[in-house]
Amino acid sequence: LEHLLGVNYVPYGNVYFDSWYRDYQTIQGLFLQKATHDFDYLSLLAGAPIVRVAAMAQQGRVFRDRSLEPAGGDDTRAYFDHIGRPETGMNEDASSALLEFANGIHGVYTQVFYSKHEAQARGATLSGLRGTLRFDWYQNELRVHSHAEPSTVTARPPEGLNHFGGDGVLAANFIDVVRGRAPSDSPLSAGLRSVYACLAARESAATGRFVSVRQLTELAPGPDAPVEETETASARA
Repeated sequence: LEHLLGVNYVPYGNVYFDSWYRDYQTIQGLFLQKATHDFDYLSLLAGAPIVRVAAMAQQGRVFRDRSLEPAGGDDTRAYFDHIGRPETGMNEDASSALLEFANGIHGVYTQVFYSKHEAQARGATLSGLRGTLRFDWYQNELRVHSHAEPSTVTARPPEGLNHFGGDGVLAANFIDVVRGRAPSDSPLSAGLRSVYACLAARESAATGRFVSVRQLTELAPGPDAPVEETETASARA
């Protein structure tokens, strides 16, 4: 694996502007609220944490506060109450990040919150010398393309599972952890790594520069090992 492309074209983006999610002071933007899950699985697939981020974000171009609505309205915008302004803080219409992983792999991630219906997409493309793998949760499909010969293998998981099967797997693993039968598949350290990467992305989008991601160094092996916070040489998120 050498390159990752992650996409999230969200078909229910209004929820981040027409419900409690619109409160930027609570949510702190959609890198933290939404991209955190995608940074999680991209890091898992890469086999290494994210160490550096360059990001961009658009705010107030599509979703706008109703106080900004012009006379006569503007049907190229969606207006909501009390969602804030770019200069004071608000959720993004869309945001993207260039990601560098600790093992030298790099990736790209983008999320768009004004997609609808059949434009929805969430998944990734993984590329290496010998092949390309693509999956999309909405399409419920995974494809592996060989580069050595014109062949494609397609797999389809079971339909109708909550969060495409993730909820059941996490719940079963949690029970095994409680009963002492398995380590956690989603330890606190993974959540912290994801949050630090999201904070770096938000800072990069605000400053227009690459930002190094704060890292965790595990002092001992195993799921219950203590975790020590360390910082990279350049700016921390």
